[in-house]
Amino acid sequence: MPQAFPTAEEILADRARREPARVALHWLERRLCLGRLAALAGEWALFLARMAPEGRPIGFVLTETPALVALVLAGWHAGRTMVPLAADLADAELARRMRLSAPGLIIAHEEHLERTRAAARSCRNPPAIAVLRGQTLRPDTRAKGAARAGSARRTDVALHAWTERTGPARAALLTHANIVASALRVAAARTHSPGETVLCTRPPSDAIVLVSDVIAPLLAGGLVGIVSGQGREALLHALDAGRPALLTLGESGLDALLGGLPERSLRSLRRLVVRVEALPRTVLRRLQDALPEAAILRAWGYAETAGDVLLARGDTLARKPDGLGPPHPGVLVCALAPDGHVLGARRPGVIALRGSMVMRGYHRDSSATRQVLQDGWFRTPDLGYIDDEGEVILTATGSAQAASTTGPVRDR
Repeated sequence: MPQAFPTAEEILADRARREPARVALHWLERRLCLGRLAALAGEWALFLARMAPEGRPIGFVLTETPALVALVLAGWHAGRTMVPLAADLADAELARRMRLSAPGLIIAHEEHLERTRAAARSCRNPPAIAVLRGQTLRPDTRAKGAARAGSARRTDVALHAWTERTGPARAALLTHANIVASALRVAAARTHSPGETVLCTRPPSDAIVLVSDVIAPLLAGGLVGIVSGQGREALLHALDAGRPALLTLGESGLDALLGGLPERSLRSLRRLVVRVEALPRTVLRRLQDALPEAAILRAWGYAETAGDVLLARGDTLARKPDGLGPPHPGVLVCALAPDGHVLGARRPGVIALRGSMVMRGYHRDSSATRQVLQDGWFRTPDLGYIDDEGEVILTATGSAQAASTTGPVRDR
């Protein structure tokens, strides 16, 4: 069924027709222009439409390379729901997620093929498997699943976004509207500019990373670099090769940066976005000393919101170490009491969000969906309050069932 709005893939395909030579992705010494990215997505989409049974999603077990991004765009071009299955999952968890999402087709890099076959055999209705070698997609003739003729009918569910914040992994159903709404808000909040390079150090198989660190800058006309490997040397190589204006880091990347990098490798940075559970003042000061010319930003988001929804800046974090910042434009945030009513400023409760980026629900888990989606609000697993400046202050992470409303929060 045609969408009433452009999807992220359609926006990028349209831009590729106008700017085919503009570089979109780079990895190691390789660069992929926007025109070639769109063409590759189109070629792979034909294969996926033939191989994937109608009504079933497409999963993938891929090493973190630009091929992962191209494949997601191809799946969307073919009108299918995509299911990221991280390559570093334990065998049992890979099989469990595969059974839960019930994909009709799995795409795997050759190095992950044996694990993928084993996981697929545990499914009640085993998926067909295809192997990705370079830019070639081919059916895996050893897989037990049988491919069937697909259909061009489009689904509006774009992605199964896995989350483990509140227990066993669940798949949040993200629509194309969720993804575009979230990506555009992230791009505006981070002030992405056309032509600038963003270096992504976290795995794009994570839905938050895919939307916030890859799709958002691509929609803004930027270039995305994907770091190959973990640790200081991988980060250093990517910085020297890409000269990014913006760098996004998780816990491991932050450790690598604080371990010491040459000043010349950091000279191009104008913004550093960190996505960590805690950013103590001592760590913030070390980052500011290492990057005196760069703005330090702390991002906060959920798989259920298709990406980051809060962004705190370094000058604010110095005063509010537990601050998550204000919500992105068009995102509403509040603290809720256990009975669901909205609490006033400085009254702690469950952090809740609403807006066009909030998921449709959890895949095959209506009970969990009802618990977190109530009266239009997504109840996060975190506790906090809204301060007098309209910013979110985190008081605890974890199950929202532990919420309390014990009274006004006093200045520290």
